[in-house]
Amino acid sequence: MAIRWRCDPMNPIMSKQLYERCKEQPFLRKVLIGRSFAQGEQWLTRMCQENGPLMNVETTTLESLIIKQTRAELSRRKIRLLTREQSFWLVYELMLKEMPESNGYVPREIVTPGIVERFHHALQELRFAGLEAARLNPLDFENMSKGRYVIDLLGLYERGLGRRSWTDVAGLASHLPEQGRYPAAAYIISNLHYDSLSRVEREMLDRLAQGKLYVWEENLLFPESLLQQDRSEIQMFRAAGALAEAREAVRRIYAQEIPFDQTELILSDYAGSYAAIHTLMEYLNIPSTFSQGISATFSKMGKAALAYLEWLESGFQVDGLLLAFRSGILSTRMLETGDPPMARLQLLRSLEQSGIGWGRERYAILEHEAAQPGRPEHAAACKVWASFFQEILAWLPEDHGWTVQDVLGGLVRFLECCAGSDDTSDHTVLAALKEQRDHLSLLESPTTSSESAVRYVKDKVMNLRIKPASPQSGHLHISSLEDGGESGRKYTFILGMDDKAWSLSAKEDPILLDEEKERIGNTRTTAEAAERARVERAARLGGIGGHVCLSYSSYNPVNQQDNHAAFELLQICRGYTGNEEMDFSGMNAFLGMPVGFMAVSKESRETNGLIHRLDRSDLWLGRLVAGGRVLHGGEALRNSYPWMVGAGKELSEESLTEADGLVQPHKALAIRYRGNPEVHLSVTELERYAECPKRFFYASILKIREKETPVFDRNVWLSPADRGSLLHAIFYRYLKDRAELQQESGGADYGLRHDYARLQEITDEVIGEYKRLIPPPSPHVFEQECMSIDQDVDVFYQMELNRRSLPRWFELSLSTGGKPLEVALDTDTVIYMKGFVDRVDELRPHEYKIYDYKTGNPRKYEENAYFAGGTQLQHALYSVAMEHYLRQTGLDPEAKVTESAYYFPTERGKGEEVVRIQNRKPELVSLMKRLLDSIESGVFLATPHAESCRWCPYRPVCGNQPERVKPKWENEQNEQLQAWKEVNGYA
Repeated sequence: MAIRWRCDPMNPIMSKQLYERCKEQPFLRKVLIGRSFAQGEQWLTRMCQENGPLMNVETTTLESLIIKQTRAELSRRKIRLLTREQSFWLVYELMLKEMPESNGYVPREIVTPGIVERFHHALQELRFAGLEAARLNPLDFENMSKGRYVIDLLGLYERGLGRRSWTDVAGLASHLPEQGRYPAAAYIISNLHYDSLSRVEREMLDRLAQGKLYVWEENLLFPESLLQQDRSEIQMFRAAGALAEAREAVRRIYAQEIPFDQTELILSDYAGSYAAIHTLMEYLNIPSTFSQGISATFSKMGKAALAYLEWLESGFQVDGLLLAFRSGILSTRMLETGDPPMARLQLLRSLEQSGIGWGRERYAILEHEAAQPGRPEHAAACKVWASFFQEILAWLPEDHGWTVQDVLGGLVRFLECCAGSDDTSDHTVLAALKEQRDHLSLLESPTTSSESAVRYVKDKVMNLRIKPASPQSGHLHISSLEDGGESGRKYTFILGMDDKAWSLSAKEDPILLDEEKERIGNTRTTAEAAERARVERAARLGGIGGHVCLSYSSYNPVNQQDNHAAFELLQICRGYTGNEEMDFSGMNAFLGMPVGFMAVSKESRETNGLIHRLDRSDLWLGRLVAGGRVLHGGEALRNSYPWMVGAGKELSEESLTEADGLVQPHKALAIRYRGNPEVHLSVTELERYAECPKRFFYASILKIREKETPVFDRNVWLSPADRGSLLHAIFYRYLKDRAELQQESGGADYGLRHDYARLQEITDEVIGEYKRLIPPPSPHVFEQECMSIDQDVDVFYQMELNRRSLPRWFELSLSTGGKPLEVALDTDTVIYMKGFVDRVDELRPHEYKIYDYKTGNPRKYEENAYFAGGTQLQHALYSVAMEHYLRQTGLDPEAKVTESAYYFPTERGKGEEVVRIQNRKPELVSLMKRLLDSIESGVFLATPHAESCRWCPYRPVCGNQPERVKPKWENEQNEQLQAWKEVNGYA
């Protein structure tokens, strides 16, 4: 039998009577039972601070106490105690595998973790009510089918526990030691806690206490308790937004010089607001503790776990992992070790350029990339990545039937490999995930879809909390409406007192309805549970003393909606003003204008009347706002950044300046390409300069490259670049095969013997190789693209049938000994080049034609645009370079390239061949000299032609420059532009 006593109504929970009760019989152990360890610790700390030291007093929770008392008995009987999650998976297993098919209330095909959670909760409620399956009647449920299902499931659960020598917390009642075998102790619990216990919990506590259970009754309830305090100790305000509300509270703490460790912030909506509060505390460098902790995703380990799970969830899209590696959430440290060691930047760049995109099968691309010659660093990095992904993908089943253990096991191993950290929070997250993995190893969790398994583990990570803490010295304490008000601190701020946060949910249990609970007995209805929660909260907050500040956000700037205050806040305003007729409109009028992001309330001002500025935002806004109006800040910016003003003026003038892109070449900045073997140029770079010197400057001088991140479409198999490479491979293999056959047969004709069947065979081979390398998203997409490739190959075949030339070389590199090729345009102009020629055909002895394959549209290669203002130099420069190459290498000392062609052997290109006769070398030399003159004089102005900017990757940097550049281009006094203008004049 419990002994009840009432606390002095003039003292809150930590009354002198409770302290005196704990001091009685000092050598008798006293056990304070709280809802949580943190609650018990706060009780004990508060009693000792207010009254003096105590001995032989400890705090615990009821569950911990019962587990401790039954541990020896469970060990003797070799019975294992299940965690709540383990019992959940046991119910999942029973619902999927052992529930009879004849009871179709919940068909197996719709069993999901969400549905199982509901039934698991119902079974636990029945067990804590002391109800067994044999004592339940299906007639007590809303229908017989549901009743039989719940009773059968409970029976299977009971037998499953017994058969496997397991038990849950509710089953510990049968394992408590006999009377008289407990250590002598007095147990103390609050009446609200005791009355909220289930039947089984209460019976176990009564049995443990052996008549020495003391229950104290709390009298003071919030908000009535607050109105008994001095009005000078109560402050209230409303704010325009939750962040503005939190900042105002912190301003008041600073302005009133309140010690952090004498302050408690109670968040009415802890789940919805703690993240913003935590960020604010970190930003302002305020030491703080959080009663319910913060999300594991605030830790590096938690972010790494989410990165891995989102990678699985997205269908293995590599972009998410790349972002995590780049931001430092994931570490490449274990990948950097090797022979030779790899640099982090090279590893990430190679993974980014690999072209994986998404899809588990596509990670095989890395093995292919690792075997490619020509880029040893890239190949080595891809080899490291290939080994890494082979290992982590081996942790996961290849089919769609996954278990939660699969995902958890893979997650833990991944984190051990890629998320190493010495931070305590990171170790906490990893330890918690390992514990969950080990707990589940006891059970064979059911196979489910990969999506469901990943979603379940992701929810676990999202709900995992780190750094839960009781109040600490030197720290501001942040608690929730569910556990706040017991720190005993002198200053309390209750934030977010709106009706949504303060209204208690009365949502009915979908499995055990209220009418069913009433018929079954020993269980609480929804209304009863909500009322108990309301009274418990009111009693707990009734213990708040000292200075109290209450607030709510009357406006949500995100949703642009008004919020309504909690009724409790209205009650306090009525009592504070003595106006019992006050309504919510009157309350808002009493509270005054909402406090905004700026500090405007008198309570946030310091003693000298100045407003306390929290951070740079407050400082800047304070300078820009006066009398409720926003001032113009342009003058302040101009004074702070005068060089920007000067540059703006230069850009607006017609004369050419450094602000436009004029670089004065001298010493280290000297730009020399003629006769300089240390640097080389590609034709693409020269054409780029002719089109837009600024783009050339970004790409070739500053070496700023466009981020090579492939963009993948699930409706497309091959990207344009991959498709072009595939067609090149088909054309190359077929022509090489035919040319070798011609050579072996000793044929002297300038024409090949074609074989369509052989071409189809090669096409199928190359498509098969690409299919293995880049798995298609679906059979339908693959089939459609194969048909399109076949059409392109047919166009190529028809064009080659009529050709009267002999292919001699393919994919020819313009280099000698791995060094750039020296090309003498004339005696004064020598440049060094690198590049590849797709194909060289022999027309007649010592006379050649070169081809450049194109897969796009031929419309820009107009007949009368031989040089196209310097933007089409490839045909002419490659012709000169090829002659030099053939002569320098001895392949043909008398070689002469007479023709060059842009070849469009595809359906889109309509099989066109744009031929350029190579008879304008003097013009080429003159053009190249002026082009090099312009580059070497440091002219890097943006193009005046807007159409050239349409597809430029540097457009976000440049902005809309053609309109601004045009007056400078047209100004004849800008003599530096003369060479570039002459280049643009070559048709």
